[in-house]
Amino acid sequence: MKPDDLTGLDCGQRILLYGRCAQLLGEVVRPGGRPAAIGLYESVMPSAGVCRSERLPV
Repeated sequence: MKPDDLTGLDCGQRILLYGRCAQLLGEVVRPGGRPAAIGLYESVMPSAGVCRSERLPV
């Protein structure tokens, strides 16, 4: 599934959303800790899709 279809956001909006989330969260991996299993972008986009689907009439 394409990110446009999943989130309802165009490329520029997705980048802006990712940037805002990254700014709010800061560094999510602790120094010396394990690397993240998936990146922030891959975590944020499905969440945006769920938020979108919750607002749509069934």
